[in-house]
Amino acid sequence: MKKYTLNGLILILICLSAISTSRAQYFTIPDPNFAACLDTIIPSAMMGNQLDTTNPAVKTLRIINVENRAIKTLTGIQYFTGLTILDCGNGRSTLTPNTLTSLGFTVLPAT
Repeated sequence: MKKYTLNGLILILICLSAISTSRAQYFTIPDPNFAACLDTIIPSAMMGNQLDTTNPAVKTLRIINVENRAIKTLTGIQYFTGLTILDCGNGRSTLTPNTLTSLGFTVLPAT
């Protein structure tokens, strides 16, 4: 049986620590229409109605347009820290207007 040096053990522990901290963190998007919209915009960050908040697309996306999608709440939008434009209005007459009852957060991101 080979003996591991102290440096080798430390390296293994660092690698295991890095692997465990790089896991995705998922947030449930409660509005099914908003989740479906996000799935079309950033499919790599969505798994069903779960948003991977560590996905680079979530952090760097600058514009989201969810006009006329029958959305009631934008809970989860707070994870889009690079967002500069959010269009959630009803710009034209439609059968699926947004009826927002909640933005889903109390503090807007700085941008």
